[in-house]
Amino acid sequence: MHHPTKLAAERSFPHRVAIPVPPGGIGNRLNEMLAWCRANIAAGEWDQQGRSEKALGQVPADFARFYFVTEGTRTCSGGGGSSNEPGPVSLAAEGIVSA
Repeated sequence: MHHPTKLAAERSFPHRVAIPVPPGGIGNRLNEMLAWCRANIAAGEWDQQGRSEKALGQVPADFARFYFVTEGTRTCSGGGGSSNEPGPVSLAAEGIVSA
């Protein structure tokens, strides 16, 4: 499920993973992460939004931000957690993103 606004996603999903986007972009990796989440996490259990943050006097930083209903599903984007944490196999383990 894609929420129409970042604010709606922030309110609906308590667990978040922000993946920094380097100046040259992340290429096809974002598409791979989205495809993995669609195949492995139920609709309505996650969302993805772009985000830009700027601290005073700093260059803006862009992020691909993933939102999840439960902490276990945040492994979808390589978002950490312990090896004892329940949830799907991470994208890092699948070789889609580096750990």
